[in-house]
Amino acid sequence: MFEERTGTLFCSDLLGQLGDGPAMTRGDIVGPALESEGLWRSMAVTVDTLPTIERLAALDPQRLAIMHGSSLEGGCAAPACRPLRSYCLSFSRNMATAHW
Repeated sequence: MFEERTGTLFCSDLLGQLGDGPAMTRGDIVGPALESEGLWRSMAVTVDTLPTIERLAALDPQRLAIMHGSSLEGGCAAPACRPLRSYCLSFSRNMATAHW
């Protein structure tokens, strides 16, 4: 869901992180999210995932509201919306080399 007035993209479980981090950050959320995904394995990456992430980035979000973990503040639009794109690409690479 995207709240247009504040530019907040509500990401639900996407980019979720473990631990007790700050409510808001301008730092890295991708690394911690990938670490969490290694345990939860909750994200389904398909051929449609990256185009969907690109459409979300095109909304020009100013913050990413994460359900589990620190939310990202400070302008996340393409090309600055690297967290979403980076997460998807990194997860795709990890899936390609995973031994289940």
